[in-house]
Amino acid sequence: MPIHGYDDGIPSSSSKSGRPTVGISWAGTLYKDDDFIRLVAKYYFKDFRPYLDELATGDTPYLKRLADTIRPSAEMNNARWHTYGGDKYSPLPSIMSGSSFTDSAEMLRSFIEKRSGWLSELWLPYTYEKGDINADGVFSVADAVALQSWLLSQSDTSLTHWQAADLCRDDRLDIFDLTSMKKELLSK
Repeated sequence: MPIHGYDDGIPSSSSKSGRPTVGISWAGTLYKDDDFIRLVAKYYFKDFRPYLDELATGDTPYLKRLADTIRPSAEMNNARWHTYGGDKYSPLPSIMSGSSFTDSAEMLRSFIEKRSGWLSELWLPYTYEKGDINADGVFSVADAVALQSWLLSQSDTSLTHWQAADLCRDDRLDIFDLTSMKKELLSK
């Protein structure tokens, strides 16, 4: 499912049309395979996301505790190598450090927190069973009926995992997704 305008889920260089190029790298090629993305999403939410949360969120994130522990060493390192200090010591305008070690650590913590949210949004739809919009764990006729009812604007219809029904992968639900659902169910 394309998110944030990235066809393959990975930011890559843009073509003249303004759309990201697809499959330029080996990673882009892997991201064309839904089974691969589902596996990445599974391990991200199972193993990696909890670590990122521990590292960057909460009252005392691990990154902050670690920064407090190594601050004296970091300050000595900065006295020699100027590893932080804002744009005064930055080799490129796009590479900024904080004005202090604490600011630099906070910039890293904030980046990790934002990236973790972006990755979660990107990969959450791949944790659902394809087509299973009622979240019962099975893609069945009940899902197609639910989508059809929702498309007909029946007020008592809700879609628990609407992303699972976006079989056309265009970030919207319409008759084309319903047709694809019915086609897949008939081929089972």
